[in-house]
Amino acid sequence: MHLWHGFVVHPGAMLATNLEFNSRDAKFTFGVWGGASLTTVDVTNKITGENVGAHYQEFSIYTKYRFSDKFFIEAVTHNNYTGVEERGDVLHYWSYDKTQGTIL
Repeated sequence: MHLWHGFVVHPGAMLATNLEFNSRDAKFTFGVWGGASLTTVDVTNKITGENVGAHYQEFSIYTKYRFSDKFFIEAVTHNNYTGVEERGDVLHYWSYDKTQGTIL
């Protein structure tokens, strides 16, 4: 089960990995995180009305700059593409349209 901030994101087995770059002085960090499920969840196709299986798919990017040990600025974007195409929508990577996120 994949949990995020105490909420179930995907109820089944999934794989996740990340790749991170840190500057030598440890002030700058840039990373990507990705996850995909081994099992599906049911989503309703808005065109046919049928329930279809969708694999969990998420890709996140993050960056951080540390001004000191106690002060930093960080930006994160979470992109969960689970069920977008299965619902009958066209997937547009990097879109912030509400139809591009998970609606389970």
